[in-house]
Amino acid sequence: MQTKLLKSSIDTLKSVRAELHGNVENSVLEMLDNAIFDLENLQQDSDKISARDVLYVLGQVLEKLPIIVELIHRLSNSMK
Repeated sequence: MQTKLLKSSIDTLKSVRAELHGNVENSVLEMLDNAIFDLENLQQDSDKISARDVLYVLGQVLEKLPIIVELIHRLSNSMK
């Protein structure tokens, strides 16, 4: 379950980053890059990750970028 959550989270953040590229400040993209990097590092050691680890990294992103919440909702709705 954690590996599915992790992969889905990485894919979602990459999609969000692609959508935001060129439309936001570089610092926003850097923060997304850092979150993606952190999650990819967790993925390499997937035997030791927990859902809490993944949600912690995602929470850091969402805390700093309220617009990300809206984009995730839009992406989720468009995939249905």
